[in-house]
Amino acid sequence: ALSHEPSDLMKQDMFHVASDYLTNSYKGEFIADYRNHDYLKLVLDTYNSSYGDEPWSIALDKDGKPLVECPFMLFLGTVEHNNPNLPNPLPVYWTGKIDAIIKWHDNTYSTLDHKTLAMSGAYYFREYLLSQAQIGYALAARQQGFPELNTFMINALFCRKPAASGKINIELQRERIFLHESTFAEWI
Repeated sequence: ALSHEPSDLMKQDMFHVASDYLTNSYKGEFIADYRNHDYLKLVLDTYNSSYGDEPWSIALDKDGKPLVECPFMLFLGTVEHNNPNLPNPLPVYWTGKIDAIIKWHDNTYSTLDHKTLAMSGAYYFREYLLSQAQIGYALAARQQGFPELNTFMINALFCRKPAASGKINIELQRERIFLHESTFAEWI
């Protein structure tokens, strides 16, 4: 664990924001099983006590706005077709949102992708080594003003249903994955 957890006020704010989001998103299902407010508090407490001060901060855009849930539109190319109702060739774009763009203390940047899963394993992060989605997010971040960005981080939270004994197992893992410049060639 790192040196400092968020303040009690910050922890309360985190809990209220997450609780409101989950309650509104799942329309009551959030509190229908083990995924309730007590479980949410345990997850947040585990996360905060495990990570404390981060070795990175959320990057800011040119207007000082945090780069969280960053929308992007990435041009992929064109497609020839026979549909008379569409332009020919048809431009193809990939759109989405990047969970966050983060700035490390050494002034380098990464995209950050949060994952919540039930199962972990020794090889979990291997599936991301050549992940086209992660490479695409990194390229989209480059096009949004971070031309040197060449890493992404997977921030994984493994939350399992409590055991019959009542034992709760919450596991946190992270991996920062570096991308070689040639990795972007398929996308350009």
